Amino acid sequence: MAKQSTASVTDEAQTTGDGSEVIIPNEKINVTTLLIEVATLAYPINLYMVIEKFKSQNMSFSMTPPRVDIEGLGYAVVTPVQRPEGNVVTEGQPELVDGEWKQTWVVREYNESELAAQLEYAKITANDNIMAVRNADFEVGMKHTVGDKTFNVQLRIEDRINLIGMYTIGKEMVAAGSEQLEPFRSYQNETIMLTPQQTVDMALSALAAVKAISQSTWDLKDLVDAATKVADIPEIPTTFIPA
Repeated sequence: MAKQSTASVTDEAQTTGDGSEVIIPNEKINVTTLLIEVATLAYPINLYMVIEKFKSQNMSFSMTPPRVDIEGLGYAVVTPVQRPEGNVVTEGQPELVDGEWKQTWVVREYNESELAAQLEYAKITANDNIMAVRNADFEVGMKHTVGDKTFNVQLRIEDRINLIGMYTIGKEMVAAGSEQLEPFRSYQNETIMLTPQQTVDMALSALAAVKAISQSTWDLKDLVDAATKVADIPEIPTTFIPA
């Protein structure tokens, strides 16, 4: 007498040669299950592709059919294998190991062409970042203190033109012995009243900051352009404004 089956409604019983039953789980698959077509070794296959192939035969499928049903159509489940670490990792053709199809991976180092492309991209990105930091520095400007007042002097091209004009006029006023206060609008949109000498000093400091920022960016861009590998590209600072 065959022993009583304890299979659930989702299990399947098969009878062996001696009349006893072996309980085999009726495993479900879904649209993410990796499949291979056994006859042709076509891979990767998914459930959508199987449904599309057999719809002309008026076959219907659930979105989670039993594994045995799909295997009966000539497909096998491919067991996923964790993706390894490596420079270039690509999926290979599944391999049949002890009756089980397993996912495979191909790992290789970057080739010379890929390394060159990465270096070129890294250089372009680094130089773009350098210019972005420089432009932000010019926009915000350098800090300058007059008496108990600290404010930012912007250093954009239009600001430099204005500073040169202020310096020229301020120098003439100093030479003439004038103490007349002149207004200056800071980055903070605050009007600062400056004496001619304070104006001259501020303009000189600001133009010196422009020169220092420009020199720092040129030096760093030279280091970036000279790099022969990505690791040689220097870190880009958050500001070039002199401390």
